[in-house]
Amino acid sequence: MRILRSHPGGQAALVSHKATIHLLLSSLLGFDPRRYRDNLDQFPAAFHIVESRGLTCNRLVFFDDVSHDEAGDNLPPLA
Repeated sequence: MRILRSHPGGQAALVSHKATIHLLLSSLLGFDPRRYRDNLDQFPAAFHIVESRGLTCNRLVFFDDVSHDEAGDNLPPLA
């Protein structure tokens, strides 16, 4: 919330570990953060975009993009 308040109308980039990102997304999108493992999964080094329209109105615009890893080094093998 502090980051959202300090960048009104602007942009901010956050880099973190998978569990922290899941907890943050759960909180911003209104999921029960205790169940984030049931609701979200992501590839390593994935990119997400959340659009905020105030402290209580958020929208997940882009989720789990790994196109920056063209070699596929971080992607799990296909089953």
